[in-house]
Amino acid sequence: MAVPARSTGNPRQTASDNHDSGGAQRVDDFLKRLAQHAAERTPFVEQRESLLMTEPVTLRGHLARAADGVLVRRVESPWTEEARIDRERVVLMRDGRRRSFALGRAPELVDLLTAFDMILAGGKAPVTPRYQLELLQSGSRWTLKFEPLASRNSKQKRRLTLSVHGSGDQARCVVTRQSDGAVSRMLIGAATTARPTIEQGFAEFCADAAD
Repeated sequence: MAVPARSTGNPRQTASDNHDSGGAQRVDDFLKRLAQHAAERTPFVEQRESLLMTEPVTLRGHLARAADGVLVRRVESPWTEEARIDRERVVLMRDGRRRSFALGRAPELVDLLTAFDMILAGGKAPVTPRYQLELLQSGSRWTLKFEPLASRNSKQKRRLTLSVHGSGDQARCVVTRQSDGAVSRMLIGAATTARPTIEQGFAEFCADAAD
């Protein structure tokens, strides 16, 4: 992976599309350090908003990496559901019923898999070449933004944007945004209980490092 970087002359640093190979190495080093501190199983609290919803829906559960490399996303509240996500298919278990479908039918799960592959594999995940990364840093805070490379030359813009937010060596929030206005914010790890309310957690941990 090669993600050149630049310095803006202030505490905020950006990794973007130019020709600074030293910046590329800094981003790779950042991802490797992040992977060293990643947990194989982590709690999450996800809030989904959509124009089709009268109010946000909040889900609680766990994310885990199975021995075979499959990402397991288990919802424990307000309903029980388990999704096993690999690079080709999603197997969904809910209310005792099993359903399987191609991963491409669920672009939000593609982004979730991408984000956690990056966090756990330190930038060595097979999905990485499909994205350009932009790393924003301000003090100990950072934001990692994923831009699909195909969208640059495609007439049809991709539906989703993805960003991972954190501090130090810990990822704390994953945000996906759809072109129709739907938004998912997912607190992960210690961020799920770090503040008295989840609203405070989302406001603090899901903001860009530059904000």
